[in-house]
This record gives sequence, C-alpha cells and structure tokens, in this order.
Amino acid sequence: MFEFFKRWFQSGQASNETVAAESAPTATAPGTHIHYDPRLVTHLIEDHRRLEKLFGGIVTASQARDVDLMTRNLGLFGNAIREHLLTENVRFYVYLQHTGGAEQAAVVHGFQHEMRGIGKALTSFLFRHSERETWDDAAWSEFARELDEIAQVLTRRIATEESSLYPLYQPPG
Repeated sequence: MFEFFKRWFQSGQASNETVAAESAPTATAPGTHIHYDPRLVTHLIEDHRRLEKLFGGIVTASQARDVDLMTRNLGLFGNAIREHLLTENVRFYVYLQHTGGAEQAAVVHGFQHEMRGIGKALTSFLFRHSERETWDDAAWSEFARELDEIAQVLTRRIATEESSLYPLYQPPG
C-alpha cells in the first residue's frame, strides 16, 4: 500500500512540475500564492476528455461483464478523477474565489460544494464496486443503473464547467 501512495505522489509531483514548467505564471490571485496559469483551463478540459474515455472503458468492460478489466478501469478512472479534483480545488477554485468579487466567489463556492458531493458519491461508487466479491445478475443490474446515473451527472457537470465556470478563469486585475 505504501508503494502505491509513494508512486502516486511522485507521479503527481512530476506532472505538476511539468505543467508548471510549461506555463510561466504571470500573476497571483490577491491574498494567495496561486498563480494564474494560461494553460490551466486547457489542461482541465483535456482531463475531461481523458475521464470520458476512461469512463467509456468502464462501460465497455461492464457490458462484456469482464470483472478484471472493469475493476482495472474503475481504478484508473478513480485515480484520474482524484487528480483532476485536486487540481480544480487547489489551483482553480481558490484562484477564482480570490480574483472576482463577492458574487463570483459565491458562484464558485456553489460549484465547489456541488462537486464535493459528486466526488463523495463517486468515491463511494468506485470503492463499493472495486471491492465487490460476487457479481450475479442483480449486482450487474445495480452497477449498470448506478453507472448510468453517474454518466448523466458527469456529462451535465462537465458541460456546465466548460461553458459557465471555466470562462471565469482570467488573469487578475
């Protein structure tokens, strides 16, 4: 278990260093040390496409009732969504809450609060089904129903973020 976390944190550090090197921060959000990153929104949108692809792999594996592949895909998706949420929480939401007025901060807080709930539901789903030991017809039906619900929520959320929230990310001042 320790090796998993060690690799996860090392890979996260490497990718964060790469992103930081590719984007020369120009200004910080008032009251923070969080820099504006002109590539951040592009990076988050690329994450969305990667998450959609990984989610499609879960769907495909579940339709084939391939437990091993599905479990592997659940793990890959879980790692990718956690990384994405961490980036949004630390680099995106905090930045936005400090660069706009009170109205923007309230809107951003609402988005962040909603995403926290979605993240908790996703974590629960991923854990329950990654650890499931028996896969009978009832289990597959439950999984398919929950997977469809998650797909609907994520599709709506991604569309809303990309159309309404991401355009708010601008250099300070």
